[in-house]
Amino acid sequence: MSYLFLSYLFSTIYFQLSLFDYLFSLSIAKDSIKRPNTQ
Repeated sequence: MSYLFLSYLFSTIYFQLSLFDYLFSLSIAKDSIKRPNTQ
């Protein structure tokens, strides 16, 4: 495997993880806006 392919794979995985993390925090924010925390 070449270094370029490895860096491309790593950046793709990192981008997908950060995107998933962003959407996850966004959904949590929407839930907290809809109904206040009871904890």
